[in-house]
Amino acid sequence: MLRTDAHRSDCLAALAIRQTISGANFPEAARLARAALDAGSCRDDPVCVWRSMIGLVAAGDLVTADAHVGRLLDDVNPGLADERRRRTMHAQVRGQIARLSGDLATARAVLTDAPPGASSLRLLSTALLVEVLVDTGDVDEAEKTLLAGDFDHELGQPSAMRPMFLTARAAVHRAKGRPLAAYVDYVVCGHDFLALGVKSPAIAPWRGKAALAAHAAQREELAQQLAAEELAAARRWGEPRTVGTALSTLGRVRGDDGTALLADAADLLAVAGAQHELACTRLELGRRLAARGDTNAARGEYASAHTSASRTGHANQLQQASEGLAQLGPAPARPLTRQEDLVAGLAEAGLSNRAIAQRLFLTVHTVEAHLSNVYRKLGVNGRKDLSGALRAR
Repeated sequence: MLRTDAHRSDCLAALAIRQTISGANFPEAARLARAALDAGSCRDDPVCVWRSMIGLVAAGDLVTADAHVGRLLDDVNPGLADERRRRTMHAQVRGQIARLSGDLATARAVLTDAPPGASSLRLLSTALLVEVLVDTGDVDEAEKTLLAGDFDHELGQPSAMRPMFLTARAAVHRAKGRPLAAYVDYVVCGHDFLALGVKSPAIAPWRGKAALAAHAAQREELAQQLAAEELAAARRWGEPRTVGTALSTLGRVRGDDGTALLADAADLLAVAGAQHELACTRLELGRRLAARGDTNAARGEYASAHTSASRTGHANQLQQASEGLAQLGPAPARPLTRQEDLVAGLAEAGLSNRAIAQRLFLTVHTVEAHLSNVYRKLGVNGRKDLSGALRAR
């Protein structure tokens, strides 16, 4: 019988963490994490719940993680973790769930409101906040937060937390146009993770990030080697978001030869609901297709990138998608089918997809498919542009 004491190395939550950092067999990591949430003292121990959340998030099971994250605030066993520590763990996990779900506004708010203090957990939340700020395009605020975080002590010596701080600093370096500095931080981060036995790219995607930094610094051979290693590690883990992100990275550093990889990455990232990574991938696809003269396909990628960026609230991605669409010019007029015309008219009138489905005796999925066709044919990004496009026909 496995013990479920959070302070022993053989409890289910600890086993889930070990499986996660091993970088292999994500379904088993998720199974162990879910089992820990229902097992004996693990169920009532906030430390075990926190460990289980890490396993679930890394395995891409954000739904289960979100359903249980509130248990970190339950005062079921206050002796195991004081209130501030539990609130910090809750903010960290909830912020990461929101970030990976594409809700960057919530991630930013939750992590900003994490309890103050100098604990390692609080500093870890601050490091994650820095990355979220970079994701949203607020790079100046990210750098300000990084400097205010006072990570000097943690960065000065190897520790279990240092890789996370290095990752945050590297993200700022890269966003500020300092790719070599970013590359160095990512590599040191990778060495620290490997020394700790952390092999999972879901927790430590340092090779992929270092590859993009090397690519920006025009170190192409190094970038491609790191990206290929990241993809191999991601495939060992097997989770769609992780594999899709690694495919996207390899596609981006391979230039024109990587376009097919980008298309495969977009498919996986769409399945995983990874809106931020999906927008990055579709923007790059749009640029390459436009350069080839395939304007219709490029327009579709830019429009999809715009939709993903709208969901995450990434201002820079929204601007890039809008500029890409503007450079391609308006889409050639294509006639709508009778059903598409009906759906478009009702959407313009303000009806929800569900209301349209009920009105026309269709499924919601069919309505969504019709609207996607309408947007593509009219060359618009969504409902807000429908009225003008329909009148201009």
